[in-house]
Amino acid sequence: MLERARPESAGVAHERILTFMHRLEEEKLCMHGFLMVRSGRTIAEGHWKPFYVKIQHRLDSSTKSFVSIAIGILIGENKLRLEEKVMSFFPDVEKGTAYIRM
Repeated sequence: MLERARPESAGVAHERILTFMHRLEEEKLCMHGFLMVRSGRTIAEGHWKPFYVKIQHRLDSSTKSFVSIAIGILIGENKLRLEEKVMSFFPDVEKGTAYIRM
């Protein structure tokens, strides 16, 4: 779990966060919740009924977005190269036993 901090300690005015939350409600966007992180610390969090922090959500296709972000970070930190074969990360899987379905 990330350390929690006041928004101002991370350079964010709490009034701006409240404005953001009110705007979400005004626009009637289907938000279940949000988590705002700055400099590795949680500075704001909100949830809308009937959803709450412990409820499980189906992610479906949004998983691709999270994976692409993680890959971008790894490439930026020189921990991954696009030229690397995916199979190199799974040495216990026999070559030729997997297939790609599109």
